[in-house]
Parts: sequence; C-alpha cells; structure tokens
Amino acid sequence: EAYNTGLELAEKQMAEGKLREEEVKDLKVASLTIRFNRAVLSESAGDKIQPLQATQDYMAIREENSWYVETLLRLGAQWKQMGDPERAVQHFDEASKQSPVLAALMSAEVAKSQDNGKGIAKAIEYAELAAKSAGNKELHYAQLYLANLHFETSSSPRIPPADRDKHLQKALQCYSKALENGKDSHYAANGIGMVFAHRGKLAFARRTFQSVMQQHAVEGDPSVYVNLGHTYMASGGDNVRKAVALYERALKLKPQDMAIRLYLAKAHFDAAQRASEAGSTAKLVEGGRGGIAQVKEHERMAEEEFVRCCGILGDAMQMWPNDILLHYNLAIVLENFGVFLVSMQKRAKRAVAVTEGIQQVTQAMDMLSSAARLYDYVNARWQSTSEPDRRRIAVAAGSPATLVEDMHLVDQHKDYCSYLVSKAEEKLQALHASRASMEGRMIQIREEKEAKEREVQEKADAEAQDNRDRLAEMEERALQLMNESREIELGKNLEQLNDKARPREPKDAKAKAKIARTPTDGEVGEDGKPVASGQKRGKREKKKKEKKEKTDKEKKDKKDKKEKKPSGAVLASGIAKPGGDGLKKDKKDKKDKKDKKHKKDKKAKGDGVDGAAKEKKEKK
Repeated sequence: EAYNTGLELAEKQMAEGKLREEEVKDLKVASLTIRFNRAVLSESAGDKIQPLQATQDYMAIREENSWYVETLLRLGAQWKQMGDPERAVQHFDEASKQSPVLAALMSAEVAKSQDNGKGIAKAIEYAELAAKSAGNKELHYAQLYLANLHFETSSSPRIPPADRDKHLQKALQCYSKALENGKDSHYAANGIGMVFAHRGKLAFARRTFQSVMQQHAVEGDPSVYVNLGHTYMASGGDNVRKAVALYERALKLKPQDMAIRLYLAKAHFDAAQRASEAGSTAKLVEGGRGGIAQVKEHERMAEEEFVRCCGILGDAMQMWPNDILLHYNLAIVLENFGVFLVSMQKRAKRAVAVTEGIQQVTQAMDMLSSAARLYDYVNARWQSTSEPDRRRIAVAAGSPATLVEDMHLVDQHKDYCSYLVSKAEEKLQALHASRASMEGRMIQIREEKEAKEREVQEKADAEAQDNRDRLAEMEERALQLMNESREIELGKNLEQLNDKARPREPKDAKAKAKIARTPTDGEVGEDGKPVASGQKRGKREKKKKEKKEKTDKEKKDKKDKKEKKPSGAVLASGIAKPGGDGLKKDKKDKKDKKDKKHKKDKKAKGDGVDGAAKEKKEKK
C-alpha cells in the first residue's frame, strides 16, 4: 500500500507540469525504483498470485527501460526457481552485457544446482569469469564466491581424493586474495580457518576462528561459531562440550536454520555414543565399587545426551514436519537409544536394579517401536520421491552417495528394530518373573524373621514371668519369717530372768534347813504325811506342764485368729499373698516341733536334777 501511495503521488506531481526538467527525471527514477521494489516484495509473498504479478511488473519495467538490468536478473532468478535453468541462463547472459559480474555469479548458481556431473565444473567457470570481470569494488566478493565454490567441491563425494586437495589449495588462494583486497574481511579469514580445519590442522584453524570472533562485525554471524564448533567436534574428548556450547550460541543467532539444529543434535549424539563406549570399557577393565560407580556415571551421561538429542530433533520436526532427513535422523537416534537401554540390564541382579530394569526395558521398547514406525515412513516417502527430488535431498544432506546407500538399508533397520522389540519383550517377562521371585523370597525371609522375633519375645516373656514368680515366692517366704519372728521371745533383761529363775535364799534357819535337806522316799514330812518319791513328783510336774502347754496353745490359737488375714490378700509389693490355711498349717507343724524339743530338753534337765539330788544324799 505504501508503494502504491508513493506511485500515485509521483504520477500526480508529474501530471501537474509544475516541475523542472531535472526534478522530473529524478521523479521518474524514483517511480521506477518504487515499482521494482514493489515487484520484489510481491515476489517474496507466500501465495502464487503475487509472484505472477511481480513477473508482469519486471517485464513491464524491462520494456519501458531496457537499461534497467536488475529486471533481467530477477526474471532469470524466477525461471531458476520454476525449474527452467536454460531460460534463466538466457536472461543472465543478456544481463551480462550491462552487469557481467552479477550475471556470471547467478549463472554459476544455476549451474551448481544441476546434478549432471558437469554442473560443478560449469559453475567454477562462471565464477572465474566473474572474478576476471570484477573491478576493485567487486573483486572481494567474486574471490570469496570462487573460494567457497572450490571448498564445497572438495567436500563432494563425487570428487576423487586427488582432486579434493587441489580444490582446497585453490580455495585457500582465493580466500587469501580476498583477504588482501579487504583487510577486515572476516569472511575470508573464516574461509582460511575452514580450509585448515578440513586439512586436519585443528589448532591453527581454532586460533583463526577465535581471532575472527573478536571482530565486532561477526557478532551476529552464526557461521563463525559453527565452524569453531566443527573444530572442537573433530578434536573429540571434552571438546565436544565446547562444540555444543558454540552450536547453541549459533542457534540463538539463527533459530530458523535447520542445519545448525542438525549440527547440535549430532554433537549430543556423538557425546552419547562416547559415554556409552566408555561405560562398556569401564565394565570390562574396572572392578569393585569404584568401577561400578564409574560405569553408572558413564551410563547416566549417555542417557542424558540421548534425551537431549531426541529433544532437538523433535523440536525441528515440529518446524519442518515434511523433511525426510529429520525423520531419518530421529529414527537413527531412537534406535541407538533403545539398544543402549536394553544393554544396561545385563548387570541387574538386585531387587532395586530389577525394578529400574523393567522401567528401562519398557522405555526401550517404546523407543524401538517409534524408530520402526519412522523407518517405515521414510521408506514410503523415499519410494514415492522422484529421481530429481532424490538428488536434491542428497545434495542438501551434504553426502549424496552415502544418503542413497542409507536409504536402501531402511528396511533392514526397520526389521532390526522389530526384532529388538520382540527380544525386549522376552527380557521384560524375565525381569517380571525375577522380581516376583525376589519379592516372594523377601516375603519368606521377612516371615521367618518375624517368627524368630516372636520366639525370642516369647522366651523373654517366659523368663520375665519366672522371675516374677520367683520374686513372689521370696516375698512370701520373707512374710512367713516375719510372722514367725513375732512368736519368738527374744532375750531381754537376761540378768533379771536369771535372778528370777534362781531360788531365793531363806532368811531364817528353818527355811535353809528345808532347802538343805531333801526328803527321801518313805520319809514323813513336817505335816505328818509321807513324802512322795522323785518318780511321783516328776509325774505331777509333767501334768502341770501339759496343762500349761494346753493353756498356752489355746491362747495362741486365739491370737492367730485375730491376726489372720483374708485369703489372697495383696501385699505392698503388688504380689498376691497365699491363703491363710496353708500358713496356719506350717505354723502348727513348726510349733509342734518346737514343743517336742522343749519337752525333751526339760526332761533331760529334770533327770539331771534328780541324779544330783541322789548323789548328794549318798554323800551325806
């Protein structure tokens, strides 16, 4: 709309006729420029109507102004896009009369796109023609284009190895000439680093790229970061991480570049492969816990790199869903990831490892199934693709011969993935059976342990009960002894008791005479009655003693009845006291024994007293 408005204003001013001749010429040139820019803008539109309108505008401008060579160049570019290289070259040849450098370079682009074996050579001829025709201002650009063309030719698989080095030498010469012409040409310096990197001189190439990166002009150019990343990738080892960082930086500068995404995905894939191989080597070489820890660390790193690679390719497929190369690369990554996960389960012997193994094998089956479906899709797409489109895809991949050969092996990859899925199912069943066996064994061990613990607990409870019973018995015995001690007359005031037991001496002589002389059997006493013999006197004393014991026993029984407690009373210690009947019986038995002993001792004492009296009598 802005261009249309500008054209209307220019035509209106020219129609008024108030402008000078020079102003009219300037206004015509401005109108011509506006019409050409409007055609270029229409050409870049997404629909099909606008490019046709652009073609009509180019042709109209060409008819009105034959000197305006840009219209011929744009018409030639349109014929090239429509797949008609001959008409495109015709327009470029016609434009070469007025702009030989641009026309030759655009003709080189047309020749390079033709995959007939002679396109590269023809493109180099056009580029050399442009370099010869270029002036001082155009020489730098022409030399750069020719150098890039030689470098791309050296990487082509169709070029013999002997010719590749020749093209690299020519590329280095052209880059050097471009750098001489433009001292600040970072593109030429970047090209020199590419040549040295391709020849294997990575250290020099890396220094070259680093010096180029220091220039402010290349801060927004991702190619320098990509090239420096390539040198780190070729070095391998820990430099792969540096390459990943450079690729990520380049992707931020140009997020819509699919090639950068593929470079980044390849870097993660190579890192995963190296970590997996390092883990396998550590498995064979290292031993002990340290070796196992190292293997696990390598496996963890490999798994993380595979996941990142899959994520990058998955995001790219969202942006370019119909790209067959993305589908093929993602299938390759998923296949290798699935094989890696299956191989991790060969060490699983513990219950935790078996559980992890089931998860990993299930994940591997999903990966391999997805890879098989992608291979099937790629194979169907490749079979339905025409031969020119196949060549175009191969050229875009950078390795035409290798890609065509890989596409013939897609069916084998698909069958291999299906075979691995079946094997993974068998492995999964075995892991489930192993886990069930381990769980059963663990349940059995747990039950045996619990039974043993119960047995130990029961034994401890029995011992505790025995101790309580023993303590109760000891307390009962102590109680019995306490009760028995109450009946024992302890020796208090023994001197007084001895004085009471000793007969008092009579005060008068008659009493002393009675004591001094004991009557014998048959004698008559003072009262005129015969005195009883010692035998009769002993019987009387025995009857008195028995009567006294009977009285004491009755008193004791009454006392026991008063002190007797209810059966099963609880002591202060909390233990039940035995019934009163058993205690009474034990007390009775002990008292009977004590009484018998007392009688025996008294009898022996009485006999001793009688014997002493007889002996005294005989002496008198």
